Amino acid sequence: MPPGRPAPIGYSIAPQPRPAACCRSAPEGDGCCASPPTRGWHIRHLMRRDGDRLLGHLAAARSRVLLCAPFIKVGVLRSLLRVIPSQVEVEVVTRWLPPEVAVGVSDLEVFDLVAARRGATLKLLDRLHAKIYLSDGNALTGSANLTGPALGWLPNANLELLIGLDRADAALEACLWLVREARIATDTERDRVRDLANSLKVPRLDLASDVESATAPCLWLPKLRRRVGDGSVLMVAQAGGSAAPLPGVRPYPSGEGRLPRLG
Repeated sequence: MPPGRPAPIGYSIAPQPRPAACCRSAPEGDGCCASPPTRGWHIRHLMRRDGDRLLGHLAAARSRVLLCAPFIKVGVLRSLLRVIPSQVEVEVVTRWLPPEVAVGVSDLEVFDLVAARRGATLKLLDRLHAKIYLSDGNALTGSANLTGPALGWLPNANLELLIGLDRADAALEACLWLVREARIATDTERDRVRDLANSLKVPRLDLASDVESATAPCLWLPKLRRRVGDGSVLMVAQAGGSAAPLPGVRPYPSGEGRLPRLG
């Protein structure tokens, strides 16, 4: 961050400890004590703290919280629920599409976690893509799902963005109105989705359900469109660089060529 310019709201820039032995081979301005941190260094550190900002946002709630994200990992949700005051009503909105559950980007176990909390409800909306986190009259919205990599709680975190919005923002109000279409999640639907997910012959990526696991790998879904007949299917990377299709799923275009090697 340039001298004299404050950090973004919700963030702080803490001084970094001087290493015992200065790494003179480190690139200039890359956080080494040989030179002062640069703007790029500050940005890399700030962008990894969305999860901590979200915790503070939720801990300030007094009456109602809405957690709206298509992908939710049970370990992350557990960490968020811990900081929300017990008297606060919590509504969680997500989606359970069998191919996504099959590869592990969402956990069905969030059903039991939400059911165990008094005043909490879990709803499903199949076309959900918005990420909205309400704490009373304040909102955070952006690109981050409720996963460890998205919130910066695991190594090699995703590049994400969460920004604050007033609850009265017109675009936010319109989106929240459509979120009201969500249906109540039931154990019957959970079991049906689990059976369908288990029937799909796709590799399950080890996407760390628990953010407290220090050794958990941080993987995303490398994907491309491969034409099969008149259509295309989502190809999910496997260890060794091969790929397996997700039946019936048509992703957004994301490049051509060989999938990157995982593991």
